[in-house]
Amino acid sequence: MTCRNSVLCGAAAIALALVSAGSANATPMTLSVNVQDLVTSALFNATFTDAGTPNTIALAPGSVGPMAFTGEFSQSIIGPPNNILISSATTISNTGPDAIRITAALSGQNFVGPDNQVALTASGTWLNTVGSVMNMEWFNDPNNGLGAACLNALPACLPFSAPGNLVGSFTSPAAIDPTSSYAFNPGTGLLPIPDTGLFSMTELWTYTLLPGGSLVSRGQTELKSLNISEPGTLFMLGTGLIGFSLLRRRRAV
Repeated sequence: MTCRNSVLCGAAAIALALVSAGSANATPMTLSVNVQDLVTSALFNATFTDAGTPNTIALAPGSVGPMAFTGEFSQSIIGPPNNILISSATTISNTGPDAIRITAALSGQNFVGPDNQVALTASGTWLNTVGSVMNMEWFNDPNNGLGAACLNALPACLPFSAPGNLVGSFTSPAAIDPTSSYAFNPGTGLLPIPDTGLFSMTELWTYTLLPGGSLVSRGQTELKSLNISEPGTLFMLGTGLIGFSLLRRRRAV
């Protein structure tokens, strides 16, 4: 096929490349959890992957030490048009006699660029755990490194790795007994370093729970997308028109 319109053919080539890239798989994914008893200092760790279920970590009800969970679910969604890393849980409860600190990390690899903007969200509801605070961070790695790995020896297993650039953070207000909620949705912003090829995303979060306390409907999401601005579109169109004008001038000569 002969291409006679450089602007349209260039756009078609980009679209074809994006469609082809969209078939890539985001695996591997890693979810790591560290639970510490704040009275005895006892530590409990667990790591989960998406082995056998590409792009999804869906856990049956279970526990990590005194932390019990239901509806623990993580997912990678591959673009275009959007690349998304999702972490959520229906309930997380402290079944032990002491306050506990929970630290977790989720990382997904092989998301497909190009992307130049990011949107972050987070939410949750505290039950019977006055004073609890949620701390969250979101990372983007154009070098496509997988995070959520231990950076020191067990049993501490902290901190967890989070390769790339910090693209957002959030600290919730302290929980008010018996029930209070938090939400974070800062809107869409530009990435400090755009993703041009395969990239990874990592989410970190840490919080405390009192004995008998729970965190309900916990959610944390990182979404990447591509914004082709109007000036860029006009530049492409202008370049095409200049080329067409030069071609007509040569023919006239």
